[in-house]
Amino acid sequence: MSRGALRLARLLAAALCVTAVVAGVPVHAWASDAPAGPGEIRRRIETIDHQIAKVQTELSRHTSASNRGTWLLFEATRALDVARLELRNSRFWSVAPDELRLALLGTTPEEQAVANARDRYRTLVTGHVGGVVRLGETLRTRLAALDLARAQLVSLLARSHRPAAPSWSGGGSPTAGEWARAFLAEIGAPGCAENRVLVVAWQAQESTDARFNPLATTHWMPGASAFNRVDVKDYRSVAQGLAASRETLEGGADSYGYGAILSSLRACDDAEATAWYVNASAWCRGCTGGAYLTSLLSAVRADYAAYAA
Repeated sequence: MSRGALRLARLLAAALCVTAVVAGVPVHAWASDAPAGPGEIRRRIETIDHQIAKVQTELSRHTSASNRGTWLLFEATRALDVARLELRNSRFWSVAPDELRLALLGTTPEEQAVANARDRYRTLVTGHVGGVVRLGETLRTRLAALDLARAQLVSLLARSHRPAAPSWSGGGSPTAGEWARAFLAEIGAPGCAENRVLVVAWQAQESTDARFNPLATTHWMPGASAFNRVDVKDYRSVAQGLAASRETLEGGADSYGYGAILSSLRACDDAEATAWYVNASAWCRGCTGGAYLTSLLSAVRADYAAYAA
């Protein structure tokens, strides 16, 4: 065996040693599985991200051998096609042997070329080359399935954060506690005690008289008007104000760092943890000496009823 052929054989053999664990990880996180809630969906997305990273690593390691194997199969297929064409041409000119000549003298060079090319192709398909090509196809199919599963889960997670019914159905202006519950429902977060303390403290920290806008957002909504010179809005209804506050946080999830606030609320983290994310975001970074919101938590927790009213 030549040195080049030996190197190729070693490369193909190494590529075939990809672990069955990576190639056979089950795609179990389809949207149709109906996960229990946003936390479970996020856990499944993280699991799929880990699987995608493993398959991408194996595919990257395998790509060179797979491409070389594909090229060898292509060359073998082309050689078989050329041999068959030459055989057809020879038969067209009536030089192909009859049964007697075949028995006496054997096959013609053209027939032998077809047989050799066919044997070469079969050897490649059933040997290391075919295995390495099939493994590359398996990994690429696996990666596509994982990408699809992840996209379905991301879509399901987005839908799970939308309230099935209006988050506020009462009349008049809600108290701080009522608005906190409605806002948490609006963003798809649980109405746990830590979340309610955080949102009530947030309203107290802003301490604004803007209509239906206790977090003092400047987000545009149809028919909204300016409350002050920095364009904090007066909204037309409680529902519009809730939607505006949600859209503010979701719209700035990446660009302003609000995504961590939403994730913390949806996970029902400690109010102090969520407040830290508010401080770290662009909402009011550096305000009140870096104590924005955090300085109020202990007071709200100690007398929640008064603040919530």
